[in-house]
Amino acid sequence: AGTSAFRGETPPPPVELVLEAAGPELVDRPQTSFVALHAALALAAAGDLTRLGALRVHCQSSSDLDVRTTVASVCEALLAAGDQRWGDAARLLGEVLPGLPRVGGSAAQREIVEETLLYCLVSDGQADRALALLDGRLDRRSSPLDQRRRNSLVTPQGSRLRV
Repeated sequence: AGTSAFRGETPPPPVELVLEAAGPELVDRPQTSFVALHAALALAAAGDLTRLGALRVHCQSSSDLDVRTTVASVCEALLAAGDQRWGDAARLLGEVLPGLPRVGGSAAQREIVEETLLYCLVSDGQADRALALLDGRLDRRSSPLDQRRRNSLVTPQGSRLRV
């Protein structure tokens, strides 16, 4: 967190105040997959890999199947991204993305995970996979931002840029 994979985009706002307001019980020991997913995303955005690693362990021992599998995998992917292991993070996020609707929340909230996948793909130089993801999103809905991102990955001759 803190930078953008695409030129001209600003980093996300700080989340430390949100984490503080939510409190350690909710962030570090969430009881539902919905809260656990959001805690993982907030900790990753804050760059707090230590707490994110502890949250992964908490999720792995949960009796809730979605927390134990889906959210724990998201934690693992976010830890990989935090270590700049972009390919590992992209692989894990790609695997977990189809199961996110079971965790709950809105499509916009789940799109945050998709945004992270896109960031990891671009950071890993996987322009073709990033383009495929952007094309799928553009097929679902129009987005000047996604169109601009797509254009930045393709040269005027239609070949892929090395990102």
